[in-house]
Amino acid sequence: MAGVQAGNREGASGGEDVGRVKPKIVNLADPYAVKRQLDDVASEDHTYVILNLVIQFVSFFKEKNYIVLTHPVERSCTRTGLAVSSKMSRFSDTYTLRIESADPTSKAAYPAVEFTKSVTTWFCSDGIFAEDIFEEDVEDLLEEYESDSRKKK
Repeated sequence: MAGVQAGNREGASGGEDVGRVKPKIVNLADPYAVKRQLDDVASEDHTYVILNLVIQFVSFFKEKNYIVLTHPVERSCTRTGLAVSSKMSRFSDTYTLRIESADPTSKAAYPAVEFTKSVTTWFCSDGIFAEDIFEEDVEDLLEEYESDSRKKK
């Protein structure tokens, strides 16, 4: 038989069928069967690519730059979920973190809050990340968002 031959994968002990790939047999004298087999495999790949593109499309237009989207607090009709986004321009050392309502058109939506700081606030010159300082800044921003929400009431 000319061309590519189906290979076997055997387990570590030699004779086991663990992980064995079952070859797909096609009548090479039937060009329609050959084409069908090739089309089936190609369409599986295209289906994956199409689904991946759909997911990227949804995440780009629905989620935008959000890194976290939350649901509203359970049994609350006066709160919306949160949408947290970040931005850092190319060749810039400034980082912006923004907290806003997940549904900005809702009557229960509160004004968005954000901070913009240099990343040198949280990173040492040798690259060590001061996570506790960053967490404090994020918590302060969240408290600011919640205090603005209390003022709105």
